[in-house]
This record gives sequence, structure tokens and C-alpha cells, in this order.
Amino acid sequence: SIASIDNSLSESVMYIRLGEEMFLINLYDNPIRKEIISLMPLKSIPVEKDNFKYLPLSLEIEEENSLLNQDLVIKAEIGDIFLFQRKELMIINKKTEFDNINGDYIKLGKTEYTNELYDLMNHNKPVYLWNSYNYANYNEKIKPHEYYMSIMNFITYKILTVICFLFL
Repeated sequence: SIASIDNSLSESVMYIRLGEEMFLINLYDNPIRKEIISLMPLKSIPVEKDNFKYLPLSLEIEEENSLLNQDLVIKAEIGDIFLFQRKELMIINKKTEFDNINGDYIKLGKTEYTNELYDLMNHNKPVYLWNSYNYANYNEKIKPHEYYMSIMNFITYKILTVICFLFL
């Protein structure tokens, strides 16, 4: 059976897909949230720096209002999700504090599945960020956009090969 997809964007949630597992992220109300949601779905390859997991984004977030009222020191709890330097999502797995004088850290949301995320995240294995997926009806693995593009590329290649053969 095909997993149902709700096409309406929800501005308060994001999902991280690792393999066949989906993890819910509750997003906080801040000005940068809408821009991140508008970029989804996104594919990222996790990296580890300073004992934290990072998900590099393909674009830099440009929202200028996000620096207003930023704290100089940010206290991070387990499960917090931050946007780091407008280029990477950072998943926190322990209580810590960050010096935020330059506004490098923007708190985006929180997840209850930090340990599971850290256990499943491997380097060079893609992670997908979703927003419009209906999490409650998640039963089957979903096919990412790249899967359908690879099928179309294969078909196009075969058609082009046949055409070239006919003209020879």
C-alpha cells in the first residue's frame, strides 16, 4: 500500500527520515521557521563535529529578522534542534551552553527521539527532511524524489539509445 501524503504544509512540525524510520520535530514559533519549511523536502548527509550531529543544508537561510532578540548565551537541552550559521541543522544530545555573540545559533525546535536519531545517523547515509508528510498514517517506506528522478533518467537514456541506434 502507498503511504498517504497530506499536501498541506504544517508550520509547526518537521520530520526527519532515516531509512524507513520517521522522527517528529516540533518547531518553535520564530521568523526563520517559514523559510526552512518552504525549502523542504531536503536531502542531507550527516556529519559529526564537536560530538554533535549536524545536517548540512543545501542553501543558506537568508531570513534577516532571526537575529532580533537573540540571547548572548544559549542553554541547550537534550533534543533541541538549532540552525547553526544559517547553513546546518544541529541536534543536541546533552545539556550544554553556547556563546551566541555572533548570532550563530538559532533554536528551531525540539525532538523526543534524540537517542534514536544519534544511533541511526551514519556518515554518508542520506537523511531527508520533510514537512508535508502525514506522520500519523506512516505505514510504508516512502520513495524520495531522487528515486523517481533516477527512473525517469533511466527511461530517457533508453529512449535516446534507441533513437541513436535507429539513425545509425
